[in-house]
Amino acid sequence: MASHRTRSPTSASIRSSAKREVASVAPVVRNERSKDSITIAIAQSVALDQLERACVERKGLFRRFFQPTYFTTAERLQETIEDISNTVSGKKKRRPVLNLLVSPDLDETSFHVPSKFRQLRVLRCVPHRDGRYLLIDGSSTYNNVRLDTWQAHRHTQHELVIGHERGVRIKLSNLSRNWSAKRSEFSMDEKEEIRRYFDHLPRQGDTGSWRWEDVKKPVATIVGLVVGGARFSLAIKGAAGGFYTKFAFGKFAFELGAAGAELSVVATAAGGAIVLGAAAGAAIYYIPWNVFFGWLKGAVSWLWDTICHIWERFTGWVRSLFVSGELHEKDSNREGPFRPMSFAS
Repeated sequence: MASHRTRSPTSASIRSSAKREVASVAPVVRNERSKDSITIAIAQSVALDQLERACVERKGLFRRFFQPTYFTTAERLQETIEDISNTVSGKKKRRPVLNLLVSPDLDETSFHVPSKFRQLRVLRCVPHRDGRYLLIDGSSTYNNVRLDTWQAHRHTQHELVIGHERGVRIKLSNLSRNWSAKRSEFSMDEKEEIRRYFDHLPRQGDTGSWRWEDVKKPVATIVGLVVGGARFSLAIKGAAGGFYTKFAFGKFAFELGAAGAELSVVATAAGGAIVLGAAAGAAIYYIPWNVFFGWLKGAVSWLWDTICHIWERFTGWVRSLFVSGELHEKDSNREGPFRPMSFAS
C-alpha cells in the first residue's frame, strides 16, 4: 500500500510568506497611523518581528509624532484591544481613533471594541481588487452595538469605517435580526406572485443553461415581497459559501438615514473606505447560503405545500453551481488553504 505524507511548509516558504506579508502591511501602517489614532497591525506570528522593524519611524530632523502602534495575531487581537483600552481615556475630547490594519492572509475576524474610541477603522492591506475578502463576524461589536445591526442605529459620537474597496465585508449570521420582520398576511395575488417567481427558478441539474445572473432578479423579488419592501439588492456576485448583497436594514433604518445620516467616502492608503451609517446603501454584506436558505424557508412556510418541490430543486441548483468540481479544481491550484472566492458568471 502506498504511503501518503502531508507536505509541511519549508523554512524557505515560511520566510517568503512572511516577507510578502510585511511588504503588504508595513506601507499601510506607515501611512494610516497618526497622532490621533492608535494602530493595531494584524498578521501571522512569523511576520510580526519583521513587520515591527519595517514600521519603525526613522530618526531625523522631521520625525513625526505617532500614537503607539501594536503588532498582534488574529488569535490575540481581542486581548490586544483590551490591553490598549485600559490605557485610553474615556473622555470625549481625548478619545482616539482605532485602526485595525489587517494582513491579506486573514480571511475572517471578530472583535469587541469599547466606546473609548471615537472611530473604528477596519482596513485590509491589499492591492486594489485583489479578489479576496475579509469577513467580519456580524456579532462583533463597537460601542456595544453589533456590527450587523450598525445601520439600524443612529450614531452621534462613534463612527464605523470599513475598507469597502479592499474587500472588507460584514458577515450576517442572523437574518431575522437584520431584515425587517416577516409579513404574516398575504393576499391571494401576492401568494400567487411569489409562487410564480419560485416556479421560474432553475431546475436542479440545469447548471449548463442557468447562471447566477439569471436567478438574482427572481430571488430578490421574492425576498422583497416577503420582508415588505426592504431596500436591498442582490446585485453582488455569489460565492462558494454564500453571496454578497447590499441593502438598508428595513424601513426603520431607511427612515433614520433619510433624517440626516449620509454615506461618506473616506480616502485612505488602503483604498476607498466608507462610513457605515444608517443610509449607507452601498455597504456590502456577506450572507452564507445555509443562513439565507434557513431564513427564506421560514419566511415562506405558509406556502410550503405549494413550493416544496420547487424549493428542493432551487437549493440543489445553487449548491451545484457554486460548490462545483470546476470551482474546487480551480482553487486547488492556488497556494495556501482553500478560500471561498467570488464566482464569475
